[in-house]
Amino acid sequence: MTEQPQMPAGKKRTRTRLWAKIAGLAIIALILLAFLACGLLMLWGSHRIRREIQAIKALNEPTNWDELLLTDRSGHVVLAADDPAEKEAASLYARALSLSKGWNKELPQEFFTKLSKEALSPEEVQRLGEALSHYQEALDLLRKASTYDGIINLPEATIEPEQQQIDETTAVREAARLLSAQAIHRAIQGRGDEAADACIVLLRYARAFPGYNEMTGLVHFAVVGIACRTIDQTQKIAPSSAEGLNRIMAELGQSVDDEPLTRIFCGERVCGNYLFHSERVKMPRFFLWPNHAAYLELMREAVAASREPFPASLRMGKEIRASHAEIVGPRCTFHIFAAMNSSIIDVLLGNGAEYQTRVRATLASLAIRRARLDGLPLPVSLQELVPKYLPAIPTDPVTGGPLKYRVDESGCSIYGVGHDGVDNGGAIRAVTGSSGRPEEDIVVRLPR
Repeated sequence: MTEQPQMPAGKKRTRTRLWAKIAGLAIIALILLAFLACGLLMLWGSHRIRREIQAIKALNEPTNWDELLLTDRSGHVVLAADDPAEKEAASLYARALSLSKGWNKELPQEFFTKLSKEALSPEEVQRLGEALSHYQEALDLLRKASTYDGIINLPEATIEPEQQQIDETTAVREAARLLSAQAIHRAIQGRGDEAADACIVLLRYARAFPGYNEMTGLVHFAVVGIACRTIDQTQKIAPSSAEGLNRIMAELGQSVDDEPLTRIFCGERVCGNYLFHSERVKMPRFFLWPNHAAYLELMREAVAASREPFPASLRMGKEIRASHAEIVGPRCTFHIFAAMNSSIIDVLLGNGAEYQTRVRATLASLAIRRARLDGLPLPVSLQELVPKYLPAIPTDPVTGGPLKYRVDESGCSIYGVGHDGVDNGGAIRAVTGSSGRPEEDIVVRLPR
């Protein structure tokens, strides 16, 4: 058996050192490549961010919080700073909202549910009147502030985004319910035209707060919904005169096609931009900057979708969400915030469409009431109201076709198909679909 020649110890140590040097150089090269890759990612992300900011400025859209406060409903920075009339109205609204706090706790929730759906007993009517009397100063301030026709930015909202936002949105909702309760109380007392005036104050109040991001935008849609339901309820309890109906229709007509969606999306982008510049997002810059750029690109698509009329904007919103949901692999790392926020687009556009459906259906119902005051029977179709009572048949924002109209033995229904896009015959179903939202038509019902 032959023996294998042994390598001299010196040569073995030399080879070991050689491999150690090669390994060390490889590690250093990998570290340098990693730094180079991170630098390139940061450079790439920074370039995309600058490009997006320049595009925003070119469109005269807000890039920061101060500009957002000067943005009109269409998302352009055109409002004048330091407007004395706006400051006075903002001060009135701020005081009114402060005085309205606690209204929802004034009466039990069961009372408010009954107020919106059932008739109240004489004792309950008296109790409602007593509760409203405690908030008379707030109601007077809301009426006085409603003479201002413009966007209101509360003093509390002029600080950094998201601070005091929860308190503000709660206060805005409470004041809307207070105004609604006042209108219903006047209708119960048989004061139809005074109830109509209260509804007009509520509509102007809703227009004064169009929202500046997702949360406040959803509150705006909720307040408009409260206004439309209040109009419908008060008209059923104590119908207004022809003059009162004309005033409500003129005010509600300003909300048709008046979509603050672009302002809301611009504001959401400003808030997101602020978040990326704050220290709340904990990640290295070579991940943060590409994510920031991808978020700005997503919101550019969202703003563009919001500028389209319904239902084109809804289709674009679904396409945007689907495209970001399909991002997988390494790209997903640099689009994680965009993918998370893509659902906001669908939610806001869907709520905007539903809000417009309710506005248009309510306006059509008022036109029917106005025609009946002139002695006309219940129309067979909405076309009979054009052009004397309606300039045109309102369209369904979800389908793009006319709103549905059906007459039966007990009355008529004006409705849109709602979020699911399915015509349920004007019936509201307590079914929840895969979206987690009720699958229902948005209906305004008139008795014969």
